[in-house]
Amino acid sequence: MGRATALGEASANRGDAILREALALFAQRGLHATSMRDIAQAVGLTEGTLYHYYASKADIVAAIVERHFFSADEVAATLAKVAGRPLAEQLTAVADSFQAVLREHRAETAFFLSEGSRLAADPSNTRIAERFGALFSGRIEQLAEHLAALRPRGNPRLLAAHFFDSIGSFWILEAIVAKRPPSSARWRNYVQSIVGLIVANCAPAQRSGLRSINSSRKVQWRTKPKL
Repeated sequence: MGRATALGEASANRGDAILREALALFAQRGLHATSMRDIAQAVGLTEGTLYHYYASKADIVAAIVERHFFSADEVAATLAKVAGRPLAEQLTAVADSFQAVLREHRAETAFFLSEGSRLAADPSNTRIAERFGALFSGRIEQLAEHLAALRPRGNPRLLAAHFFDSIGSFWILEAIVAKRPPSSARWRNYVQSIVGLIVANCAPAQRSGLRSINSSRKVQWRTKPKL
């Protein structure tokens, strides 16, 4: 390995460390309460050296937003694994895989949630809000397509939106807002209640006594969970 290559790799690794530590600080303290000096200290750099990598905190935020995105690939993969099983089992598997994504990307979720909900007319806030919305939008489309094949009584897209909005809000309120990731029992009980509602709306039409989520409900995309 040549000297130039080694220096380039070291620089890239240091750049990754800066973004990783900055993200952790933003998630813990908030964007505006975190200074460039804080980030430099977390990485073990002087503040002056940090500016050689990123000219401003806004540049660090932009790099984080562009680098971190939420793929929805696990929804299709999970549904493929449980194909042929009862709908309740399929939805439970999807909910569990979604929880795994939220748990793995807890810092990103906390950061995007807090900063994306700000109303400041700042392009970076808009981009952050879009990234947070992507956590749900792709998953909703994939599940809606799956539910549509069942000819549910409710609108498939609204059913899928209710599913992910509800379980996502529950996990965020517990793990990020209250800082106590839900126990297995609490998670299972909540998921079962949401799954039961979706399954009821996918039941034969003659079961009209069950609550229906239909096209009269207007979904509003949120950048923070329902309280």
